[in-house]
Amino acid sequence: MAKYNSLERHIAKILERMPWLRGLIKFFYKRIIYLVYRNPGFSFELSNSYSLETPYSMIGKVDDEEDALFFGYYDKSPWNKKMSKTIFHSFTENSEMISLKLFDFEKREVRVIAQTSTWNWQQGAMTQWLNDDEIIFNSEVKSGWLGSKIIDVCSYEARTIDFPIQCVRPDGKQAISLNYRRLMNLRADYGYRQKFKNFHMRMPYGEDGLWVLDLDKNEANLVITLQQLKANSPTAEMNFAEHKVNHVVYSPDGESIIFLHRWLCKAGKWSRLYLYTFRTGELEILLDNKMVSHYSWKANSEIVTWARFNEIDGYYLIDTATKKISEIANRDFDFFGDGHPSCHPLNDEVIISDSYPDKSRIRTLFTANLNSRELMKVGDFYSPWKFENEKRCDLHPRWSPDGKCISIDSAHTRKRKTYILKNLTFM
Repeated sequence: MAKYNSLERHIAKILERMPWLRGLIKFFYKRIIYLVYRNPGFSFELSNSYSLETPYSMIGKVDDEEDALFFGYYDKSPWNKKMSKTIFHSFTENSEMISLKLFDFEKREVRVIAQTSTWNWQQGAMTQWLNDDEIIFNSEVKSGWLGSKIIDVCSYEARTIDFPIQCVRPDGKQAISLNYRRLMNLRADYGYRQKFKNFHMRMPYGEDGLWVLDLDKNEANLVITLQQLKANSPTAEMNFAEHKVNHVVYSPDGESIIFLHRWLCKAGKWSRLYLYTFRTGELEILLDNKMVSHYSWKANSEIVTWARFNEIDGYYLIDTATKKISEIANRDFDFFGDGHPSCHPLNDEVIISDSYPDKSRIRTLFTANLNSRELMKVGDFYSPWKFENEKRCDLHPRWSPDGKCISIDSAHTRKRKTYILKNLTFM
């Protein structure tokens, strides 16, 4: 494997304070080094323990010819809990809309459930299951008003929520909302381009942040403001920066959330990982070492994350009760670099994650056992150059509810598609 070595990562770290120069060097270096390490003709390769299918093949149909079929982020699941249905985003070239396609494994059929114009390549429309029959997704619910829609996929009954959703509490009764227009201004990968009456890019920091939504009552309460975050243990860089919040995730029991506070200025990007507990209203900083990337809950009081700690980038475990930060025992895990980790639904000692493209444009999908230190490659997938930056196609691995399948998005065929990997050892 042609992974980037420690020296290359160290140089990238040094250049963090010069983002414009770092971006320029990165652009040319990746393309030059690819000429040395490229593997002509390579598409993908799987471990003998896995098979690769599409949602169409799993219901006995031939794949449709849409331009792209994808799900989005790694912290959500395309499956309902019964695993009787999956939902994916379908895109047709030159359209401003995406369709939500439902794959019904019991009826062995596929149908379009809805369409929306509020989406991006990284997270789709934030589509999530509320229960086995209802989904929620972001949409323009009335002219110039960003909200979300709830649809019963069996009866087609629908209702609207006056705020967009970021994540849904595990019981499906509550959600967190944020300002996707501010995200568009600071990180277009995760924002929406339309102009809205209820959100804009320059909302005062005291009026913007994280809202808690009661989905039954369609009521929202602003519980954390950007002004509050900016005033908490302020640093010099904060005064000349733009601030945002993103990547909110509920704990498995729904009692707390974690999220990123990021501020960006000419000198680079800073990140803090926060914990907010609903019962006490307490807001706590878990990580404050400039760089925090991706994370997931391992248990109700434990998080696995790729972050910087004591000036070392790698995977770490955080105990939210004691605030203890510890290295993951298997440091080979770090060899793949930053990725999108999540824990097995039935065994939280098993983690799946992926890598960004290496020198030969290969993304690696792998699992790691935190107890036995066993590291197993699931597969390698080619990443074409046209899927870069805002249009990149990360694997974003997602476990099925029973832990026997993995959902990924990949462009190894030169087309963005979604796949389901079956673990043959569990079949």
